[in-house]
Amino acid sequence: MKKRKPLTDENGEVRELVQGDYHDAKPFSMLSAYLQLKLTSLRGRPKAAIKNENVRAVTSTDAPTLLEITEKISNLDDRTND
Repeated sequence: MKKRKPLTDENGEVRELVQGDYHDAKPFSMLSAYLQLKLTSLRGRPKAAIKNENVRAVTSTDAPTLLEITEKISNLDDRTND
């Protein structure tokens, strides 16, 4: 039997697959019912151990900055009305 190259190198990188790698592959329908069930149960992401919590951040603007913004808006309104 011909010795095949490993699918991964020492760093864990997967090499490019060639036609010979698919020689022993079987269609999913040819697998046993047990294996089909096991493989279909692995689909999707695993459930998170910690549930996400909503976090609300309230930001407040100090009075001088708020006044500056209000003045700029009113100045813009005055220019557009002229």
